[in-house]
Amino acid sequence: MPEILPGARQHYIAKMKWANYLFYALITILIASFIAVYWNRRELQERFEALTDGNTLMRADDFLDLRGELISSRILDESEFTSAYILHNETKDKCHVGQSVRVLSRINQHLTGRGNSDVYADYKNGDEFTAQAISLISSGHESLNDLERDAIHAYDAFDSGYNRTRGNRR
Repeated sequence: MPEILPGARQHYIAKMKWANYLFYALITILIASFIAVYWNRRELQERFEALTDGNTLMRADDFLDLRGELISSRILDESEFTSAYILHNETKDKCHVGQSVRVLSRINQHLTGRGNSDVYADYKNGDEFTAQAISLISSGHESLNDLERDAIHAYDAFDSGYNRTRGNRR
């Protein structure tokens, strides 16, 4: 039986080769994208875990960048944790000690003008701050209130720092 359109078969085969190449290229790009997202999320989680271990100081600007990345990665809510925290003004050697069930959001409030106004004013005026979380579990304290009170005392955050109270009472 003669071919209806001469060369149609060769044309069809050539089109299918290009379609296959395009398909495999798109699959490769998709897989590479998933791998990149995985590694970016993993690096972000490692940076976040460094903040939560209680021994790592994070510069305030780095903290705000990390929180922004957690928001853009849509994992801020699952990254929030309960802890005490210390904001240290390295320029003036003053501290603010606090506690929160959503520490990342609470520290962010201080640095963006919705927390302690004195901390925000100094940060906005260029003072260098670090943030540090203190885990209740590894602190040896029975409650966050006890941990916060002892940290306020240890860092002299009431008499020489930003705290306006000596901490929550029992």
